[in-house]
Amino acid sequence: MIISSCITVARSRDDVWSFLADLRNAPKWDRSVARAILASDGPIGTGAIVETTSPRGKRQSFLITAFEPPRLLHFRLLRSPLFRVADLTFSLDGVESGTRITHEIQVRLRPWLAPLLLPILALTGRRALATDLGFLRQSLETGRDLRSTRDTTV
Repeated sequence: MIISSCITVARSRDDVWSFLADLRNAPKWDRSVARAILASDGPIGTGAIVETTSPRGKRQSFLITAFEPPRLLHFRLLRSPLFRVADLTFSLDGVESGTRITHEIQVRLRPWLAPLLLPILALTGRRALATDLGFLRQSLETGRDLRSTRDTTV
């Protein structure tokens, strides 16, 4: 299954790339990330491993499989009980009004979960992705930080 969403932000492609490539910014716009760190040695780039922690404490690791400034960031979720494969891609294209960001998530569910989760993902996935991209736009254009609106008592 492929879920995709696209937005245009009034910022240069280099600005958008710098923001996305800085792990400290992920919690500012991604509702599933409270913290992101580089878990491998060396600089961020192809082959690096990034570990995220959700607001509820769940940890996930991702392998960066493409890091092509300022146009392409692709990473793969490592070890998931739900997904056989989960690939996430950000493509950045300069347009007259700024930068078009296309975010695509491609997942293959574990066979025993597919009948249950595919209908749910089909109904909610695109809307959830569009919501996160809306937060990304707000962070880039206005400096809004999603962390300031999260309920920290959970």
